[in-house]
Amino acid sequence: MKAMQMIFKNFRQVWLLLLILITLDCISLSARTEKEAPLPDFTYLLASGKEGTLWGISADYTLIYLNNTDCDICRHLSDSLAASPVISRMVGLKTLTVLGLYPDSDTAAWKARPTHLLPAWINACDVNLSVVMDDRYDVKHIPSLYLLDRQKKFLLKDVSVRELERFLQGKQK
Repeated sequence: MKAMQMIFKNFRQVWLLLLILITLDCISLSARTEKEAPLPDFTYLLASGKEGTLWGISADYTLIYLNNTDCDICRHLSDSLAASPVISRMVGLKTLTVLGLYPDSDTAAWKARPTHLLPAWINACDVNLSVVMDDRYDVKHIPSLYLLDRQKKFLLKDVSVRELERFLQGKQK
């Protein structure tokens, strides 16, 4: 019985230490994100066959929206973004560009499926997997939203539409 108590006590201590380390890593990751250099440029493919680049987007804010055309949650997120008066207004004023990015090199599958993105948004395919392979994005799931400033530095990572709206409302002129 004493052996079991000792194992349990040691397990709890190790578990608490692990939680503390994970928390500290998250805090240091957040601090690094705020001081990061601008993201490197990457090329994306448009349905027309033309290419664009992240740095070619000149809006005050860029919303990278990782999505998949087969994803029901992505469709709902697209609807929420489209229904947002804040986002719609900023897209209309060209202060916000939504870059809808299909994060896969399978362009045939991407082109074969109907898009759920609005025409005012950029519908693109990340054929080089630039975003998914870059640890700075820390992609955990699809869909995901990443807000960048004009210098292509992260402002928000993996946020909800509500958090995005609150942040952008404070930035509107």
